[in-house]
Amino acid sequence: MEMRRPHQNTPCSSFRIFYSQTTSYREHQLDMVNWWNEGSGLFNHPTLPITKSVYKDFKGKPFSVPVLHKPPWHFVKHINGTKSKDTVIKVLGGRDDRVLRLLARKLNFRYEYFDPPEKIQGTYDSETGVFNGVIGLIGRREADLFLGDVALTYERSKVVEFSFITLADSGAFVTHAPSKLNEALALLRPFHWQVWPAIGVTFVVVGPALYFIIYLSNKWHPTMKIRSQIRLLFDCTWFTVTILLKQTGREPSSSHKVRFVLVLLSISATYVITDMYSANLTSLLAKPGREWYRCILKTMGTDGKATR
Repeated sequence: MEMRRPHQNTPCSSFRIFYSQTTSYREHQLDMVNWWNEGSGLFNHPTLPITKSVYKDFKGKPFSVPVLHKPPWHFVKHINGTKSKDTVIKVLGGRDDRVLRLLARKLNFRYEYFDPPEKIQGTYDSETGVFNGVIGLIGRREADLFLGDVALTYERSKVVEFSFITLADSGAFVTHAPSKLNEALALLRPFHWQVWPAIGVTFVVVGPALYFIIYLSNKWHPTMKIRSQIRLLFDCTWFTVTILLKQTGREPSSSHKVRFVLVLLSISATYVITDMYSANLTSLLAKPGREWYRCILKTMGTDGKATR
């Protein structure tokens, strides 16, 4: 941006504003875009023309557009001449050809198709760090624009600028079929691994809890003679284990409080834990288990075998 005084006789409070802005039809050059006066400020607001108005009319500027034969986007016919370099192309139609004609009519520009040398969209060479094909032509400023079914990737976005998305394409990820699970772990599979610690902690805690119930109730109202506290703790713990394994055992005490706790423990162990385990184990043995289906991208990438 540059500010100049219009004439030598003009007061110092007035200036002309020049700006070298990209235009739609010519190279960069300084043009006067606004006036500034100390008393009234800027003559036009905003100071610079907005981008939408600059690229509204290209004033017949010609564009060089590579084209590839890829229906239904472009239907291209190659007409061979007497020499290989005399081969010409003829665009017969296509969705993107129609879009380009509409844009040229709306924005007032001209275009000319040409056949790219490699006849591909462009692949990235990791050794040289450059693109070939149409992407390479646009990156080297040998072509102005390209319309087609082009996939947007990170490497390509560093070389060319993409417009808004005109088509949302669908894709599929292919993985191997779920394999059978190891039958050696079938006894542990009916319950999730997070359930087994909870079951173990429950029966480890229930035995001492039953011991404290018998000890405190007998201390307040003595009904039985406790010969050994350690023996009573062992009997309570072992009785809870026999309930879990559906075995018969002798009750540590015959008080009503102890019987109520034992009834609750027997119901929860027999009808909730044991029966659920037996039912799940029977179904797993009848129908061998398989791996989970990989339904999201996060699980597909865990083993590195997913392909698109």
